[in-house]
Amino acid sequence: MVSIAFPPDTDTPGLEEENKTKSVITKEISQTAGLYTADQVADSILHGIANGRYQMWVGMDGLFLSILTGCMSPVHSLFEAFPQIFGASVFRLVSMFYLFSFNSIVQKGVAREESKKTQ
Repeated sequence: MVSIAFPPDTDTPGLEEENKTKSVITKEISQTAGLYTADQVADSILHGIANGRYQMWVGMDGLFLSILTGCMSPVHSLFEAFPQIFGASVFRLVSMFYLFSFNSIVQKGVAREESKKTQ
């Protein structure tokens, strides 16, 4: 069986190392989804695998991703199919707000960088 996971930023030494070179803009976008412990992420993924799920996620952002990308994915139950069938348009609308927010973060970050260069 093949599964796909949508892990969020996970509090690990790897993330700590990544954050040393991550741009300020990327850090600001990453912070919107929150930070989860390695145990939380592992429990979610292992629970999904044990229950034969194709998609596993942690947090609301992961749920949004799984629904928005899941239209051609196998489903384990009607419980998984229901939000994909009836929630896709709502979640697409919500995703537009995310994209607007991310675009705003990028524009503000670029403006900050440009103002630093001119000073």
